[in-house]
Amino acid sequence: MFPCSYDVTAVKDAIYKYYDIRDRSGLLDHLYTNFNKAKFSGLCKELARVGLEKKDPLCCEIFEEAGKILARHLYGISNKIEKDLKEREGGLPIVCVGSVFKSWDLLKPGFLKEMKSVLAETNIHEVTLLRLNSEASIGAAALGAHASGKALPLDYANNATVFFHSVFTNP
Repeated sequence: MFPCSYDVTAVKDAIYKYYDIRDRSGLLDHLYTNFNKAKFSGLCKELARVGLEKKDPLCCEIFEEAGKILARHLYGISNKIEKDLKEREGGLPIVCVGSVFKSWDLLKPGFLKEMKSVLAETNIHEVTLLRLNSEASIGAAALGAHASGKALPLDYANNATVFFHSVFTNP
């Protein structure tokens, strides 16, 4: 453990209010005995709200770090990504699923910073982040059809919406 360089009041207040507790020991039940993934995700939503509305530095730092971690996932698989995907128009398409991407404005600074810092190693110079407009099962059906040598008449352009695009250049 090390001391936090930020004021923790806004984060502490948000956590206590969200879990309806009075002190840190009240968290134990929620984090161990009665852990609920959906409830925990809801806490992330609350912390994002504090970061966006109150511009709380600790909340912003937490989400910036999460953005860096997202970029590191790309770094981790970058040598397995086909070259034509990296070099296509619009860059590497990345389908983003999950509520965490509703906090993109808070994640973005860390994501961009990390992507730029590993540019030479990843050879990912451009990305387009997409949100699905249709169920993931459509994609699963398309993959299944492809694996069996069949083609489904899908309009892939209408299955997703671009919510972020960036080109990375060397500093």
